[in-house]
Amino acid sequence: MFGIVFPTTDELAILRCPFHIDAQSRDSIPVEHTTNTAHYVEGQEIPGTEVRAPWTSYYAKLGNAPVAIANYGGVWFEMAMHSRCLTAIWLARSELGVTHLAYAGMDLQALVDSGEPMPAEIRRQSRPPS
Repeated sequence: MFGIVFPTTDELAILRCPFHIDAQSRDSIPVEHTTNTAHYVEGQEIPGTEVRAPWTSYYAKLGNAPVAIANYGGVWFEMAMHSRCLTAIWLARSELGVTHLAYAGMDLQALVDSGEPMPAEIRRQSRPPS
């Protein structure tokens, strides 16, 4: 189907964050699954921000800040660039308002548990003991 490779149930069952993920170079996710997201090409201005898309993919907004996201197995993940590779670092936070339609076999709780700490959690952990 159009050169898209779907993960197997076994691959989905063992998936954990962080993992390498490809940029979504085509706006190929059906519109009914892209609530609160938009697809931008690298260098394209993201409306409502003073930012240009650092790479081609989907983006959602957190306040006025764009957040790079990718859909894998029907689940939206926030992405970061690590060592020149895109990495899915955690499930998209609820504040982004995206809709997850996970493929059968995904262990969503294991994905949540395996993700990198959220920024608020990092701040809590970095406070000196009182």
